[in-house]
Amino acid sequence: MPFEQAKDNQWWYSKSELRRQVENCSEIILRVNGRACRMRHAAPAKDGRTTQSFTFLDAEDRVYWRKRAKAGAMVDIQLGETVVGISDFDPGVTRKNRAMPGGLPTEVPKPAATLAPLTVGQMCAAGRRSGVDEIYIGIDIGGWKKGMMICALYWNGNGIGQITSTCLRYAQQLPDTDVLNDFLQRGDIAGLAAATFVSARANALRLRAQLNSYLADGSVIRGIFIDSPSAFSRNTLGHGRLCERVGFPNVTFQMTPSIACGKAHNNQWNWLLYGMQAFLGALFPCPTEADWLGALANGLQARMLAQQSPIVRECFPTLTVEALRKTKLAAAVQQLLNGNPTGAIAPEVAAVEEYLQHGVREVKESKPLYDRADALVAALTGLPLAFPQQFSMSQSLPGNATTRGWTGGSPDAQHAEGAICVVV
Repeated sequence: MPFEQAKDNQWWYSKSELRRQVENCSEIILRVNGRACRMRHAAPAKDGRTTQSFTFLDAEDRVYWRKRAKAGAMVDIQLGETVVGISDFDPGVTRKNRAMPGGLPTEVPKPAATLAPLTVGQMCAAGRRSGVDEIYIGIDIGGWKKGMMICALYWNGNGIGQITSTCLRYAQQLPDTDVLNDFLQRGDIAGLAAATFVSARANALRLRAQLNSYLADGSVIRGIFIDSPSAFSRNTLGHGRLCERVGFPNVTFQMTPSIACGKAHNNQWNWLLYGMQAFLGALFPCPTEADWLGALANGLQARMLAQQSPIVRECFPTLTVEALRKTKLAAAVQQLLNGNPTGAIAPEVAAVEEYLQHGVREVKESKPLYDRADALVAALTGLPLAFPQQFSMSQSLPGNATTRGWTGGSPDAQHAEGAICVVV
């Protein structure tokens, strides 16, 4: 492995043997004398030129490096984990969108009616570009044995190009719900985060890798829609978020555990944490324990709303179906699905068409087919992006919905809990 002289307070790769391996990466793990250091690509210079260096994310690692730089020491450099083209979407990032083959952009595009076209292989929220498929990702979350079902719905400008379904197994198992309930009752979110971070990071990175695999042919992902709560409830009266304590015809909402009521949740709910890990993977390129703690303590709604490219939203397929039926848009969705005749996915399409005709309750069974169908419905949450004149996206329920049995534990409780995205 190469030995290099430590310089400055960051690692300059311009003359390194590892240059070609890291120049298109947004974050890396660099092993310095065996010490694993998390690093992020530096922002460009004021004139727009790429700064060929990585900065240390942890202060202790930066101090370790600077001591050796002051001494002019040679250090053993090894490359560990890399995140190619997957960026941190925090607002205020100033780095330019650089072309990253097979990867995602490195900046939050400013919300606007039109944006300058980005290079092929990047995700964008600016609208279709000629010759490039857009992908809408739907994710149905299951427990440890099921994994997550991922549907990739390709839109080619004229209609649905193809639909693929992938069952992605988790990389690391969570503790049993009984163990998690102890933290929940005590309101010990820091303890919960510490007990589950290894699982969270491993599963989030596995999902990121799967998402990046869809970009190999130059397609772009416009939206990621996850069938799972994105945060715990803040209800002081019991379990269930505000968006779940409502009445809607033919829809029964799951009651997400509350971290504000001091009670254990009696159901097996640890699958919900797998869902929150999926949001972590969709929103953070290389999640840290602080990221995971923040997600559990503060929710991810603000992060989701800040990220425009791709958008990430929480959805609930049963609600999506009933909302489409209520607003008389089910027939339009069926027409779109009928334009995609590929045989391998025909059963999922047929199941969704039955959902739209008869409702989920009348059709759904406990079979893998319906997990794939639910993932497809989740992907259809992206319809307003493809057909903005025909469909719209809302995080409030259409029609009359009566809230019952919910009192927030803080003024921002409703926002921290998150909301379900509905196509109307």
